[in-house]
Amino acid sequence: MKKNKAHSLIELSVVLIIIGVMIAGVIGVRALVDSSRIANSKSITKASVVPNINGLVAWYETSSSESFLSSQRSDGTQVTSWYDINPISIPSKKNTLVANSGSVTYLKNGIGNLPSLQFSSANDSGFSDFLLSSFDKGKSNSNTIFVVFSQKTRDSTGNTIRNLISNPSSGTNGVVKIGYRDNGSSDSITMEATSLVESSSTNIPTISDNLSIIAAFYYDRAYSKGYVNNASNPSGGGYLSNPGNNSLAGLVLGSSSQNNTRFVGLISEVIIYDRPLKKNERIDVLRYLSKKYNITVSGT
Repeated sequence: MKKNKAHSLIELSVVLIIIGVMIAGVIGVRALVDSSRIANSKSITKASVVPNINGLVAWYETSSSESFLSSQRSDGTQVTSWYDINPISIPSKKNTLVANSGSVTYLKNGIGNLPSLQFSSANDSGFSDFLLSSFDKGKSNSNTIFVVFSQKTRDSTGNTIRNLISNPSSGTNGVVKIGYRDNGSSDSITMEATSLVESSSTNIPTISDNLSIIAAFYYDRAYSKGYVNNASNPSGGGYLSNPGNNSLAGLVLGSSSQNNTRFVGLISEVIIYDRPLKKNERIDVLRYLSKKYNITVSGT
């Protein structure tokens, strides 16, 4: 009996060792896959057309080593600074977004299984944002802005404005806000000049929970348009608002201190130019973002 018992203990030990090796192998393979995915994302970013298009103001993304402090690139870590990776900004860390309110955390596997920043909490309480008082290039009256985001929590009451981009202060620069109205199944892309002007009821995609979105917005003194996972056909029939002489002076990214405008979800990339891009330029940037995050964008 003792001999059989000894054999049983040996066999159990062997089984435990095998299980341990298998678990270590799975963890190792997962780490290798994650590392490969990040390396591929960095390669796509480095080869992108973004810095080669004239008028780049700022470029924020989440997979480059220049984007965050090394100590803040781990899952669940609070991020205090998001650095502009525009090649001319990297050496001096110009246009750095700084955590302003609440907590913005690093999420290892976010949009497209790539790193994302998580704004606010999962239960839609509180708010969180990043702030840049002024761009190094100064304010601009015309812009094209790309945002890769995913909403995590809908507002149960509906009809809530979710701000993605806004001026740090309106003042003499006027009001510039870009976001969407969380309104049940009737979502709409919104922009604001002196008063909120929504898109019409045509061609408006539902911004549902966990849907990965690449949105492109541009405005000048005559008109504004927004594109949602689409390179050619604007949301709302093509007309959103006339911003007049309002200018984007700096940047508030994410929520504001007003709870009815808080954004709850993920943001992975923000690209800002100081002019309305030509259609082929807009398509080139959208094609890059589509490939990087594995998000289908029509018309590319």
